[in-house]
Amino acid sequence: MNENRTEKKMRKFYFVDYENVSRAGLKGIDELGKKDKVYIFYSSYANSLSFNEYESLMKTKAEVVCYEVSTVGKNALDFQLSSFIGYVVGQNDNAVFYIISKDNGYLNVVNFWRTKNIRIQMLNNIEMPPKNVNVKKSQIAELLAETELELTEEDILTVRDIMRGCIKENAAPINKVKSAINTELCRKFGNNSTKIIYNAIKPLIQ
Repeated sequence: MNENRTEKKMRKFYFVDYENVSRAGLKGIDELGKKDKVYIFYSSYANSLSFNEYESLMKTKAEVVCYEVSTVGKNALDFQLSSFIGYVVGQNDNAVFYIISKDNGYLNVVNFWRTKNIRIQMLNNIEMPPKNVNVKKSQIAELLAETELELTEEDILTVRDIMRGCIKENAAPINKVKSAINTELCRKFGNNSTKIIYNAIKPLIQ
């Protein structure tokens, strides 16, 4: 079965670092289904909603739970949210977990759970879909044909596989995806060719 279709059928849990993403992180919450659940962690530094955001919360079919982090101290919210993710993961099999934040520190949490075969990603907001992992060889070939490089069909397939793998494994943020693709291309093609290849395929990295 297609992996994306499988994920659509699985229950989804969203952990929102409201202190980090604020109102923008809630974009798309009104499109969630009744099986979905959203945990919003906020503090005195970020505890307000506009009328539109409040209206979206009222419209959503998802269950929404808000937690106020009253403990003071640097990264207090991050630590509590990360700890709570572990609790929810342990209570729910066959689910997908999303951390809504732009804080790269959560990538440590994502990488840990992925070693345990847990489906977990970081997103900038609830609406942001998983990045497209189905980039086609024909798209890459067309872009690379305009360069000075003489690449074989095997080379083009390698570029495609590198892109798919990095996009899939580094769902967010986008700078992490770009860095991973560049690193893997360098390992295969060297620095000089990678610069040309990367600049050519850049339009496909969304």
